[in-house]
Amino acid sequence: NNINGTIPEIITNLKALRYIRFSQNNISGTLPESIGNLTQLNFLYFDQNRITGTIPESISNLTLLYTLDLGNNLINATIPESIGNLKNLTELNLSHNLMYGTIPESIGLLQNLTHLNLDQNHFTGIIPDSIWNLT
Repeated sequence: NNINGTIPEIITNLKALRYIRFSQNNISGTLPESIGNLTQLNFLYFDQNRITGTIPESISNLTLLYTLDLGNNLINATIPESIGNLKNLTELNLSHNLMYGTIPESIGLLQNLTHLNLDQNHFTGIIPDSIWNLT
């Protein structure tokens, strides 16, 4: 597709939404902080766009989320420690961004995680021991 523009704040009025997929477009701007209001969401795909900024702290409200795919964007931030609140997450793709800092220990709280892709970023430090506790 060739959808462009930013993610409209009004999308977060769709409280019953369970699946969002806008992969492979030209969507730019940031993820709205109000994305955390979509508490019924199970799948969130905004991979292969031009999204910038940070991952909002409110993402931790999406406790029913199974997949978070923000790969291949221009996100220039650290992974929020609150990512560990996404207890149902099975797939986390943050690859091919401009992310930096250390990988948070809270990744190890994602006990249902089966796919973790953080490659092609600018992370530093060591791989947290908590990752080896994932089952």
